[in-house]
Amino acid sequence: MKTYIRLIYNSKGTKPSEVYRILKEHECVPAVGEYDFVYDWGEGRDADLDQLLGKLDAIHNALSPHDVTYLVCTSDPLYHIKEMGQSLSSGAQVRQARPSSPKSDLPPPPDDYVKEQNCSDCGNKATYVKRYDRWYCVHCKKYL
Repeated sequence: MKTYIRLIYNSKGTKPSEVYRILKEHECVPAVGEYDFVYDWGEGRDADLDQLLGKLDAIHNALSPHDVTYLVCTSDPLYHIKEMGQSLSSGAQVRQARPSSPKSDLPPPPDDYVKEQNCSDCGNKATYVKRYDRWYCVHCKKYL
């Protein structure tokens, strides 16, 4: 499971090199592409909601005084956050987000996968489907 961080800097805010230092202190590594930093929870590791919120709170507290806007996305199609609904102190239920409408009317991919690349939306690996000559993201459940 990985948490991806996209940053939006303000010209009156902290320098990017300082933000880099702050995020490195929180075990985030620089990334190239749609996201600027990644926190890797470790291969095969699930996180519970308290761990996830604890890490996000720590990153938020570190970045708050620096006038940096950030967006986060935590995902891994093979793992899940354990007992999310039960861990919330307010008792509110957490539901998995679903796309409002399918972006492709093509059928799901067949089993003849050829190669892989990263999905431009979620950062997870997308798979090339030879039959349709298209890339498919299993996590987003859509053709790219």
